[in-house]
Amino acid sequence: MGIGGWQGTPKERAAEMERTATQSGNVAIKEIYLASSFKLADRVAGLASDLKEHGFNIPVDWWNHDFKQGCEDWSDRKWYNSFPVKGVYARNRNGVYFICDALILVAPETGTTRYNGANIELGMALAKNKPCFSYGKLERSAMYLEVKQCLTFQELLDSLNGSHKTAPQVLPPSDEGRGMDD
Repeated sequence: MGIGGWQGTPKERAAEMERTATQSGNVAIKEIYLASSFKLADRVAGLASDLKEHGFNIPVDWWNHDFKQGCEDWSDRKWYNSFPVKGVYARNRNGVYFICDALILVAPETGTTRYNGANIELGMALAKNKPCFSYGKLERSAMYLEVKQCLTFQELLDSLNGSHKTAPQVLPPSDEGRGMDD
C-alpha cells in the first residue's frame, strides 16, 4: 500500500492526478460556487464581478447577507432549528451539489485564514467529483491536495477555461530516501 492508503507508488499517483486534471480541463465550466469566509466578503464580491465579466455565472451570492447578525444570543438549539439557518444550508448545499460545475475557495492574497462552512462546501464538491480551485493563499493542508491552487486571476481564468493541463500544484510527498518502492 502506498502513501496515505493510495495504491501504487507516489509517481503512479502523480501520473493519475495528471490524467484526472487533464480530463477535468475538458469540462465546460459555466456555473461556479464561491466558497469562503464572511471575513473575505469584499474579496468574494470582487471575484464574482470579475468572473461574471468573463461569462461565468455565480448562482449563489451568499456574501450579500450575513444571516448570523441579530441571532448571536440564540441558543444552539434555536439557531440550528431556525428557518434562516435551514434555508441557508439548503441553498448552499443545492448550489454545490446540483447547480455548480466547479467550486472556487476564495482565500486571502497574503497570509491565510481558517474556514468552517467553506471547507464543508469544498468537501461536498470534491465528493461530487467537481473541479475545485482556490484563489489566493491557502494554509497548508493535505486535504487541499486535489484543489488547483491559483494565486492570480489570470491563472484562475486559465484553469477555469481548461488551459491548465497539469496535476494540482501540491503533489504527494517524495519517497526518495525513505525506502519506499519507486
